This record gives sequence, structure tokens and C-alpha cells, in this order.
Amino acid sequence: MTRHKHFDTIVAWAEGRPVQIKNANGEWMDLGEPMQWNVAHEYRIKPEPIVKLLNMYYDTEQGLCVDAGRDFNHNLRVEIDPNDDSIISVEYVRKADG
Repeated sequence: MTRHKHFDTIVAWAEGRPVQIKNANGEWMDLGEPMQWNVAHEYRIKPEPIVKLLNMYYDTEQGLCVDAGRDFNHNLRVEIDPNDDSIISVEYVRKADG
């Protein structure tokens, strides 16, 4: 017996993971409650956002700077949409008192 084309996605959806469907424009959209799993459609498990930890600081010569270095001093948490690299959110992470 052959497994359904979307078997892995159906199982992930049944386990409560978010699923997306590709629309006619080729864009992925969140899927609510599918009435059927059409083999002609494309489905996927919604990818997790990419999280980047960055350091924002002021330099007297260059002004306001942001970089990914200095990993001991990260003060920004940025979530990026893996579909189009757009920024979902930016959070300032306050340094712990030391």
C-alpha cells in the first residue's frame, strides 16, 4: 500500500503543528482546518522563524552600529520570516546587572 502524498504533513498537522498551503500566486499561506488533503495542492509544515542575536551600540566615529559579533554583548533579538527574510519582531534584551 502506498502512503498518501502528504502523509508527513498530515501527521504533523494532526499533532498540532501549523501547516501552510501554496496559493495560486505561489505564496505560502497558513492553513486552518483543511476539508481534504488534495494531492494536486502543495502543503508544508510552517517553518520556524529564524532568530538572530545582534549587538547594537554607539560608536563615536561611526554612530549607531549593529553587528552579529561580540557574542558576549548581544542586546537585540530579531525574528526573521524564513519565506521572505522580512523582520517579524525586534526585542531589546536588557543586560543583566553584573
